Amino acid sequence: MIDELHLVITPVLLGEGEHLFSGINLRSLGYQCEERAVTERATHILLTRSVT
Repeated sequence: MIDELHLVITPVLLGEGEHLFSGINLRSLGYQCEERAVTERATHILLTRSVT
């Protein structure tokens, strides 16, 4: 299982894209957002999984 996930999201308006986490409930899997940083070109999100 992945304990930490750093996502960098860059919006692109060139047609259709895929939903990365469609149908997945990250909270039910124990993930929570630890950090979020929004810049001019991207959004950085750090997800961590709590140990149960």
